[in-house]
Amino acid sequence: MSQVPAYDQQYYLAPDPPTSIPEGYRHVESNGWHLVVDTEFTVIPVVSEDDDVGLVFGTILDPYETFRDGSIVLDSDDESAPLEAAFETGLRPLLGRFVGVLHCGSGARVYTDPIGALPVVFDRNCRTVASSPLAIPGVTHEERFRQDLYDSIKWPLVSRGDNTWIPGTVTYYDGVERVLPNHYLDLRMWDSRRFWPSEPVTRSPEALEARVESIVGHLRSVFDYIDDTYANPQLSLTAGKDSRTLLATAKPLAKAGRIGMFTIGDSDWEVDRHIAQRITRELGLRWTPLSVIESSAREERTWSEQTGYTVGSAVKETYTTMWQLDADAEIGGLGGEIGRSYLWQDGDDSDTEIGPRDILTRYNKPDHPALAASLEPWFEGVSQFDTYTTLDLAHQEHRLGNWAGPQHLGFRPTVDHIRPYCFRPIIETTHRLDPDWRHADQLPHRIIGQCWPELEQFPYNSFTDWKRHAVKVKKAVGMLESAAANPDIAAAYLSRKYRGR
Repeated sequence: MSQVPAYDQQYYLAPDPPTSIPEGYRHVESNGWHLVVDTEFTVIPVVSEDDDVGLVFGTILDPYETFRDGSIVLDSDDESAPLEAAFETGLRPLLGRFVGVLHCGSGARVYTDPIGALPVVFDRNCRTVASSPLAIPGVTHEERFRQDLYDSIKWPLVSRGDNTWIPGTVTYYDGVERVLPNHYLDLRMWDSRRFWPSEPVTRSPEALEARVESIVGHLRSVFDYIDDTYANPQLSLTAGKDSRTLLATAKPLAKAGRIGMFTIGDSDWEVDRHIAQRITRELGLRWTPLSVIESSAREERTWSEQTGYTVGSAVKETYTTMWQLDADAEIGGLGGEIGRSYLWQDGDDSDTEIGPRDILTRYNKPDHPALAASLEPWFEGVSQFDTYTTLDLAHQEHRLGNWAGPQHLGFRPTVDHIRPYCFRPIIETTHRLDPDWRHADQLPHRIIGQCWPELEQFPYNSFTDWKRHAVKVKKAVGMLESAAANPDIAAAYLSRKYRGR
């Protein structure tokens, strides 16, 4: 057995004990299963009636202080409630990047966090679970990588980088599958199954105010926890709504200077930097601009190997930019788009028919047989839900779970990367907001208006001076130049973007 994992922030779980432990890793045995995990990850035992029934490991944040004496204790007062349900309830108030393993009467199960920021992939033939394909002992790039699939999916973005992420459960490595968020892996049958939602999501306009208050309350609890836990947390501030909503709920910390803001950008001609500088200057907040650092060819290769080749685009080419950030916690607005009906189109209603190829079209992905086949079982599992729920789950599970989540494997391991919107209580509440209200993207405005109304005076994703006119011309010229220099790329982009509309 080879010495794996080769990089930080990885793990694997197997029925056989390891023959060697890589430097920076440790071995934990749990009910006959053997975990090899990064020593920087926390490992929390799970107990029920004094019995060891599992563990949770990763970067685990506990805003509501649910741990008891360093353990997750499953309540067993209700004899009719199965242990599996108690475990899922125990995972619900946890935030961060984590994996849960439960040993129960029906076998064993493996769960990932709500966006797969600590991913779960598996090879049923060797009965091994891991964070990425190359963290599985015996899996090599040379023997398993599906170059034909990669070449079929990969295509250059008009802006920069490559679009390589894959919806569904397929990976670029033969025989290695992915477990999506809201699913668990059954270690007896070696297949994944949905555990949430277990029934159709209920929505009602009458409950709107209470649900908004619930989201605000959870966000404030997360920031209180951050304030108590970290010495130098930094919040990513852009020109968009999600980061500004987080800033609004973190107002007491921001005003007191106990949380700083940062923005990536090289000049005031970039709208994120322009708006962030205005906000922080006029409100007297702590702010750090970060100039873009390009990744070297070696760093890009390392990134691809760590993340399973699923995250291309500009992230791979510039992730080293974040190495400049002086912080022990980095906070971002990822997941906020769940609240704005991200995949909905204007003509959609709750009964719009949608299938695998419709999702591929909305994701601007080719109609590849492997992708369509991977999505078919997923659609069978959401057949009882309306179209709004199906589209929202598709975004959370496929886009966040397959692209956003795996990114975290390549980020700097000495910093905790916190995504408050990806807290399960917030996600579940967001799914229950009124569709019309969400489609109008009202949630950010409601929260900002309630928590820090002054932030609404600054425009979103728009310059505040004469550059708002010049930038339109500059962008149009740049797009024309790019299309003229790369006509094949432009044609492919436009055909995929507008196919089926």
